[in-house]
Amino acid sequence: MVRVVSPRFPGDRQHAVNAIYQYKFDAGTGRPTPNDPMVVPQDEEVGPRHYRFHPSKDLVYVSNEQGGSVTVYALDTARGTLSAVQTVTTLPEDYVGDTSHVLRYRCTPRYKSLRRKQRS
Repeated sequence: MVRVVSPRFPGDRQHAVNAIYQYKFDAGTGRPTPNDPMVVPQDEEVGPRHYRFHPSKDLVYVSNEQGGSVTVYALDTARGTLSAVQTVTTLPEDYVGDTSHVLRYRCTPRYKSLRRKQRS
């Protein structure tokens, strides 16, 4: 499934392969073409799912459904690529369950904090 995240750089989240794919928009053909790199590197299979763009900074917040975390990516607006800046767990310190999924999250209006809905 391709979701247009900006007119120049569409993005694709693949559920089965736990990846974020990056594309460039070719204005001549009207089609996306693979960016370089095409896949955003992941440390492990965390299941990137939902994303939000910061309203005034070149940052993208991605919830990691299987990893129980949120990763902040820096957006290179010239190249249309993402680079991981920080990953923060959404689980309590004393969590001992086998499974937890970040379903969705909301950023406060000034993007000072995130609120998440968790399924454990």
